[in-house]
Amino acid sequence: AMPTRRPNPVEKIRLKLIARYTQTCVASRSIRQCFLILGCVTFVFEFLRSVGLPSPVATLFELASGFAAATAGLFIGQYPDAEQTVFAFKVSFGISALQVILFLAHLKGDIHVGEKAWPLGTFFFAACWAMDRYMLYSLDRSLRLISELDKVLEERSQPDRPAGEGKTEAPAETSAPPPSDDTAEGRKRKKNQ
Repeated sequence: AMPTRRPNPVEKIRLKLIARYTQTCVASRSIRQCFLILGCVTFVFEFLRSVGLPSPVATLFELASGFAAATAGLFIGQYPDAEQTVFAFKVSFGISALQVILFLAHLKGDIHVGEKAWPLGTFFFAACWAMDRYMLYSLDRSLRLISELDKVLEERSQPDRPAGEGKTEAPAETSAPPPSDDTAEGRKRKKNQ
């Protein structure tokens, strides 16, 4: 029987970090798709609520809520395409600002948008923005931990140099985890499979 090699504890940690990064990418993609679907459902709900309202201001308020939710869903669902994401974010932010202004005027009593009027689209936009920030932070943290571990491993593997030696070599590029499907490189890899 061949003797089995004991797993290196540092390599185990590195593999766990890469697995965590992969899980974070998969969870991020799933959450983004759920928010996209929820944005579309909120749009349909708000559109149906706006039909038949007696006041044009109330109709505008409900439609603004629906469009804010739909564009927020597009903002979080279009993650790999940066140009569309930024455009959807700006549109959703603008519509949400309009809806907040209408809601504050409603609370002051200047306009009436309905008794059960709540800025659902603005709430949804805020939730999408917060979730987007958290997912980007999680991905960045995972990548940072992997690169820090690679630097430590690289420093450990280099033999000790005498103190009088002048120049040090530039560190080699750290190995990165496998590309996720949310990046251009990951989409190319997935397409080629």
